[in-house]
Amino acid sequence: MNQIKLDHDKNLMVAFQGGNENEYTELYQKYLPIFSFCKGFSTNFTKEVAEDITQETLIKLYNKKDYYDPNYNAKFNTWLYKIVENLAKVGLRKVKRKKDRVMVIF
Repeated sequence: MNQIKLDHDKNLMVAFQGGNENEYTELYQKYLPIFSFCKGFSTNFTKEVAEDITQETLIKLYNKKDYYDPNYNAKFNTWLYKIVENLAKVGLRKVKRKKDRVMVIF
């Protein structure tokens, strides 16, 4: 991604933090393809798990918008992908617990 696109994302997020809901829509549409990233994060993820992580990420983007600090060195997409990574780790733990429960039953 080039610097202009990254600055554009940062500006969209700042405008969204300022109350412009249309900017969230643009970020949502732009980053909806993170589903592919979630699916590729682990071979243990089903399509449904990857979809859940994608949806949770985009909800967190909305609900936690004030946590993003545009003056911090991290770029917007770095901040967003950290959310994805954290949710994916939680998803992996859930998948592992589910597999452990299934093994105990049989």
